[in-house]
Amino acid sequence: MLLLKTPNLLVKEIIMGMEVEMAQEAVAGSFTVMYGMGLIGYVVLALGLMKMFEKAGVTGWHAFVPYFNFYQVSQVSGAGLVWFILTFVPFVNVIAVWVLMFKLAKSFGQGAGMGILTALLPPVGTLIMGFGSAQYQRARMM
Repeated sequence: MLLLKTPNLLVKEIIMGMEVEMAQEAVAGSFTVMYGMGLIGYVVLALGLMKMFEKAGVTGWHAFVPYFNFYQVSQVSGAGLVWFILTFVPFVNVIAVWVLMFKLAKSFGQGAGMGILTALLPPVGTLIMGFGSAQYQRARMM
């Protein structure tokens, strides 16, 4: 049995099909933008860490290796291996990263303001300390 569609129903189907297609394109575009922003943020963070590592006498390319860069941050900041391991524990990792960023700022002679900036916006804080005049002061292990 052949069902005939009214022109009104046919137009509705065409519009609905276009809306689904446009929604799919919008989702794909937003994922592309978010991925691109995340990649740019990671590269900027790694560049700041690279300069900070060089000031601390650590090989700079370590900043570009995921996980290993946070191990180096824990060593440079004097926080130790425990704080690095805590970055892998869900919910605790947020606090552990904050502590690492505060200790990193302190190990470069910066105060609480730079620690807060580095904890909230790590790419910005590391760029300022890495390319700025901050000097590494050997951190004590805690």
